[in-house]
Amino acid sequence: KRKRVRVVQLYWRVGHDWHCGTFTRGGWLEDAQPSPYVDEHGKTECPLIFVSAYVNRENWRYGVVRNLVDPQDEINLRHRKAVHLLSVRQVVMEEGAVRDVQEARKELAKPDGVIVKAPGMQFEIQQTADLSAGQASLLQEAKAVFQALGPNAALMGKQGKEASGRAIALSQQGGAMEIGAIMDVHRHWRRRVYRAIWRRVKQYWTKEKWVRVTDDERNIRWAGLNQPQTLADALMEMDQTQAVQAAQSMGLTEGDPRLMQVVGLKNDVSKLDVDIVLEEGPDIATLQIEQFEQLAGLAKAGLPIPPDALIQASSLRNKDQILERMKNGGRDPNEPPPPPPPEAVQAEANAKKAEAEAVEAQAKAQIAVIEAQMIAGGQMPPPGMPAPAAPSAASAPASAAPERPAPAVGVMMTPELEQQIAGAQMQGLEAIQGLAATVQDMAGMLGSGQQQLMAGQANTDAALADLARLVAAPTEVVRGPDGRVAGARRVMA
Repeated sequence: KRKRVRVVQLYWRVGHDWHCGTFTRGGWLEDAQPSPYVDEHGKTECPLIFVSAYVNRENWRYGVVRNLVDPQDEINLRHRKAVHLLSVRQVVMEEGAVRDVQEARKELAKPDGVIVKAPGMQFEIQQTADLSAGQASLLQEAKAVFQALGPNAALMGKQGKEASGRAIALSQQGGAMEIGAIMDVHRHWRRRVYRAIWRRVKQYWTKEKWVRVTDDERNIRWAGLNQPQTLADALMEMDQTQAVQAAQSMGLTEGDPRLMQVVGLKNDVSKLDVDIVLEEGPDIATLQIEQFEQLAGLAKAGLPIPPDALIQASSLRNKDQILERMKNGGRDPNEPPPPPPPEAVQAEANAKKAEAEAVEAQAKAQIAVIEAQMIAGGQMPPPGMPAPAAPSAASAPASAAPERPAPAVGVMMTPELEQQIAGAQMQGLEAIQGLAATVQDMAGMLGSGQQQLMAGQANTDAALADLARLVAAPTEVVRGPDGRVAGARRVMA
């Protein structure tokens, strides 16, 4: 037998105040004192929250099981009666029809009993099947009453595989009406518990604390409670005019140490209040499974349902990650993309080279068109003719500005021409730069291929050296048992 000590923690009420204390048989372990827990009005309260399913007139507490005792007794009684009537037989006989009545009773109770009766005497076995059927009918009624009072198959959603999810949900709603009263009591008790938890939070959460908001799993958010707020933070939250007036009235200057002084708390839990709402919805899992089965059936029938729609309707735990990988071609989005194959790099380099050549050809064509237009307009001489002489400084007016010397090719530059030529040169430069980057990438890939080629060349050289040693080895004649030549082999050192 274990030696244990019973410790009792007791809460009692004196007037409008709650007191508590801890004691054992030997005396008080903690002296009686007012309860340390307070309600929203600052008054002491009892932290123990009890609830009873039912209370009778004598203030006795009882639950759902008490209402099931009498129906269970009736079920047991009807079952025993039906079994008894099926296992016994009644007999109507004349006196002296059997030698021993007790022996006849024993034989009647046996499934294979044999009874010997006197000739000419009445001996008739009465049928009691109607009495047994009556007891079986009463047994079914007692079971129906028992199922209506407690958890039944309809309430638990056990109606067979042929029932749809919507039918199961409606059946559960109908079964829940039978226990609606007890569920209301339980709902009210949960609300009281959550309110008490919030009062404990307001009372004991005095330091800074961060709480994660779980309304959206993809977007993680945190809410700060009891955040210390300095004077600088308070001024920043004010309007600019009000902040300037407050700083001037307090005589604050830049770098004033009073700006770092804590003047309050942001999101002070002791001053907050919340609305606790308890919502009870349908069994989403059952409806979701039914919808998924319908989509899968339509997909099997040949309807063009995309695979991502099937995965989204399923109940897979990591379906968001699966959909993300499907968008990335089966690759993990957190992994770096694989390097492109050498054939793709070579094709891209050829495409960029062709693009650069096309841009260069287009620039040359534009320059040729511009020169042709200028020759036709007399702004420049045809090819092979000397350029016109520039006017001398003596013949030029004194007020005229000195002209810019003409280019060596004899082209008279204009702003439009310079802009077109500069654009063509820029396009050619960009094409050349892209081609240089592609050539650099190809050089890196060729360097890696060169290393692999050198390793393969070394293996080839080793194989050739082994082959040369094999060829240079002496030959030995192999003879058979009869002395004839059977073959030859190389003798390696």
